[in-house]
Amino acid sequence: MLTAEFDVFYRKRTGLLASRILTLPSTFGGSLPLENLNSDSNRGFELVIGHKRTLDNQLYYSIKGNISYARAKHEHIERAESSSQYDNWRNNNNNRWKNRYWGYKAIGQFQSYEEIAQSPVQDGQGNLTLMPGDIKYQDYNGDNIIENTDVQVIGRGSKPEIMYGLDFFAQWKGIDLSIFMQGAANSNTYLNNQMATAFHNGESSINAFTDRWHREDIYDPNSRWIAGKYPATYANGKDNNKKTSSFWLQNSSYLRLKELQIGYTIPINILKKTGLEKLRLFVSGYNLLTFTKIDLLDPESTSSDGRYYPQQKTISLGFNLTL
Repeated sequence: MLTAEFDVFYRKRTGLLASRILTLPSTFGGSLPLENLNSDSNRGFELVIGHKRTLDNQLYYSIKGNISYARAKHEHIERAESSSQYDNWRNNNNNRWKNRYWGYKAIGQFQSYEEIAQSPVQDGQGNLTLMPGDIKYQDYNGDNIIENTDVQVIGRGSKPEIMYGLDFFAQWKGIDLSIFMQGAANSNTYLNNQMATAFHNGESSINAFTDRWHREDIYDPNSRWIAGKYPATYANGKDNNKKTSSFWLQNSSYLRLKELQIGYTIPINILKKTGLEKLRLFVSGYNLLTFTKIDLLDPESTSSDGRYYPQQKTISLGFNLTL
C-alpha cells in the first residue's frame, strides 16, 4: 500500500577551464591559455512517495508525489586578489552559492516631493530628476547616497531549486480519472525591456502600464498625482526606474494543473451488439489552472521580456476504439 524512495546526491567537479589571473606586459601580444583551475559542487535530494489500493473490488486508486531539492556552489573561481573589503564581498564568489540575483532593494515608491527631498540622493543630481511614483531604493551602507555600493543580494536566480509533482489516478466501474500536477519553487524571474519599460525601444506598451502614477489632468503639470502600481510613463523609461532592483524581480514559484482527464468505458455487454471489443470516451484538459505570484509572464516562460511562444491551454474530446 505504501512505497517510498529517497535519494541523496553530492557531486564535486574539479579542473573546470579558466584563464590564470596574471598581469602581462602589452608586448606579450596575447592572452594566457585556458587551464583546469576552477571547481564547483552540487548537492540535493529527491523523495518519492506512492500509495495505491483497491476497495470492494470496484474502486481502484493510486497516488504518487515527488519533491526534489538541488543547489549548486562555487568552490574555487580563479580571480585576482580583492582590492578592498567591499570588492571581496561583492565580487569574490569563492565558496559561495550559485543562483543569486544582485541589485538594489526597492523599498517602495516616492509618495511626494517632500519625501524625495528628505531621502538619500539616488540620481546623482540631488534628487532633482525624481518625481512621485519613482522607485525608492534602500541606502544599504547608510552613507545617504544610493550608488553601486548599495547593491546587494535581492533574491534567487532563475533556476528553480525545488521541483515537485503529484500524479493521481482513480477508476470506478467504467469511469476513470487522472490528474497530474507539477510545480517549482525557490526561483525568480527578472522583468526587463518591454515588461519593465512602457514604450521600450519605441514599441507598443503592454496594457499593465495603464495602472501607473499620473497627473489627475494629464494636460496640467500642476494637477495632483494619482497613485498607480508602476512609475509614471517616460519616453523609453527613466534611468532611476530602470536600475536593476527587486521592484522588477518576481517570485516565479508555481503550482500548475498540468493535465486532467476523465474517461468512461462502455460496458462490454452493450458493445457485444456492435461487434466492438472496447470503446472509451474521454475529455482531457492541459494547463488548466496555475497558482503563482508572478505577474505579466508565465512562470515557465523561457524569456523575461515576453518574447516566447505562450503556454497553450487546451481541452480535447476523443475516444479509444478497439475492434
